[in-house]
Amino acid sequence: MFNKIIHSTTLSSEIADKLFSNITDSSVLDKSFLSTLRAILRKRLPQDKNVRLTCKEISIHPDNLARTSAVQYMNEFIPGYLSYPPPSDYNIHIVYGSNQDIGQKILEMVQANAGANKRFLSNYTKQEDLKVFYAAQARRVNALFYSNNNKQNIVIFAEVLDIRQFHVLQMMLFKYFPSLFAENPLNDTEKALLKSTGGMSSAEYESLIESFAKELDIRAEIIRSQLEGFESVFERVRIKEIQDEIQNHQHQYASHLDSLRSLTMKIDDCQWMLMGLEETIEKQTESSELMEYFMCNKNLSISKVVGMTLEFVAHGYMDVYDAEAFEHYVENYKSNLYASLNPDISKPQLTPIEAIRKLEGSDA
Repeated sequence: MFNKIIHSTTLSSEIADKLFSNITDSSVLDKSFLSTLRAILRKRLPQDKNVRLTCKEISIHPDNLARTSAVQYMNEFIPGYLSYPPPSDYNIHIVYGSNQDIGQKILEMVQANAGANKRFLSNYTKQEDLKVFYAAQARRVNALFYSNNNKQNIVIFAEVLDIRQFHVLQMMLFKYFPSLFAENPLNDTEKALLKSTGGMSSAEYESLIESFAKELDIRAEIIRSQLEGFESVFERVRIKEIQDEIQNHQHQYASHLDSLRSLTMKIDDCQWMLMGLEETIEKQTESSELMEYFMCNKNLSISKVVGMTLEFVAHGYMDVYDAEAFEHYVENYKSNLYASLNPDISKPQLTPIEAIRKLEGSDA
């Protein structure tokens, strides 16, 4: 069993992930198992069905395992989807301990609580032949194997799982899902591939797995994927430019519409105001309130009417007259009293009475 980690193969590439989207893995030690599944099952697995490989490492102190009820940890060892898997799913679920002490405790708990007539995995059957086969390998694999009744799900509880053991667990793949091989048994090349997972060197395995990739012509798929759309780069760039231009025009159009709506509202407001004012003028009679006011008030004399400006003089008698204050005001040539004097009079030299008369025009 080789200990080289297979970080990637053509069958585990990004393009292969798209081609084999129904064969996946999770939390695995390397990409060999996934590649093997895709190579062996590609012609056997119906397109509407899925295969999933998952690995779960248990890292719990053995003392904690001994003190805690088996129910709590068995629920952690066995995910719910294995008890009630979708009918289209095939699953390989590997549970192993992070060290030998933990792994031994896991196997003891599983042995006592899982399988037919047990609380857990009651619809699963222990595969003793697989246990014996792997225990006899050059590097002993101490594990328990449980398959469900329809042979679509297998759970492997391993004491520990190093990279060598992970590789060798692929050798009996045809035993995990026997229904897929019933009418289509392994050919010589496929047998050689599975056998190579237990070899001391990875060279044979890597060579064989790539031969399967060549048969699938994944290289052509990679080239198609990488060059897809390359010849239409200019057109796609131009499309993006035109889309941006259209969006800009749409924004400008919307802005102009908003401006037109605003102007229309202002015009409507002005027209309503105009109609109201015109109607007010039409309803006015010859004798308005203002006119009647001036007609009735004999002490008011209109001097000038220009536009909206109305100048008038109010006549009346003074009830209180302070001669001294009046004279003081009249003698102040900077007061408003002299604001309307003829500009020819540069400096009035008038007595208070003369000033009054001058302003009234009696001596003008």
